[in-house]
Amino acid sequence: MATRLDPDQDLLTALREREPTAAEALITVYGGRAVRLRVDSVDASGKVTASTWGWVQGDVKGGGRRYFYVPVSSVANTYRAIVQSFEVAVKAPRIEAP
Repeated sequence: MATRLDPDQDLLTALREREPTAAEALITVYGGRAVRLRVDSVDASGKVTASTWGWVQGDVKGGGRRYFYVPVSSVANTYRAIVQSFEVAVKAPRIEAP
């Protein structure tokens, strides 16, 4: 069995290939801030009837969840939230005084 040198290789490949769930996977692993969502209103046949955008307030920790509120423009059978953009929330290394 080969040893994987990069534990994030699958995630990097998904991001490079622009897979639909890659952004969500990145936030799940590393967390994110300034997360912008698109919320689609979807009818019973699966057709998108309207879209609106909004922001997740605060930071989302890796593996964490955060509630959000995005007002929709039309009533629909279901709604689909999609991450449109985000910043990776990388913690700065802690430096202790000598």
